[in-house]
Amino acid sequence: GFHAHFSRATLVDSLFRENLRGAQFQESRVVIEDCRFLDNGNGVQFRDSRVRLDRVVIAGGQWGLRCVYSEVEMNACRIEDNLVNGVNLRDSKLAARGNRITGNRRGLYLQRSEGAVAGNDLSGNSEHGIFLEDSSFEVVDNRLGGNGRAGVRWLNGSGRLVRNLIVDNGVYAL
Repeated sequence: GFHAHFSRATLVDSLFRENLRGAQFQESRVVIEDCRFLDNGNGVQFRDSRVRLDRVVIAGGQWGLRCVYSEVEMNACRIEDNLVNGVNLRDSKLAARGNRITGNRRGLYLQRSEGAVAGNDLSGNSEHGIFLEDSSFEVVDNRLGGNGRAGVRWLNGSGRLVRNLIVDNGVYAL
């Protein structure tokens, strides 16, 4: 759908549907606002980039959003019904506020990453609402409910878990 390297780009009010990759970029600065990535193999994939997503929908693909070595800000996005992971970050920084990450295998999977996850709905994922592996995060005021295995899985990490609603998860709350 969209492919760029070593670029600055802004994507606004666009639909990317039934592509191998909805958007892919590397070593770029990208702002994505009010876009929909539907039924793509990978919704949005990038590395070594700075990315801000506002009111973006990524749904119905294999992977929702996946990145490595990047800085990501997500605000009021919907990441829904992706077969593998909704959001998968590795070796990255994340600020996620007011997002709905539901109906994926793993909602938010963070590996060797850091940041803050606040005011999100991470529910109805078949495995975990949020899976923190070797990561340091502040997890505040989120809803983590109805996930198949755990609301929060925290493996070998650090951070704070404050004022979250963790209910009705399959095997574990935390």
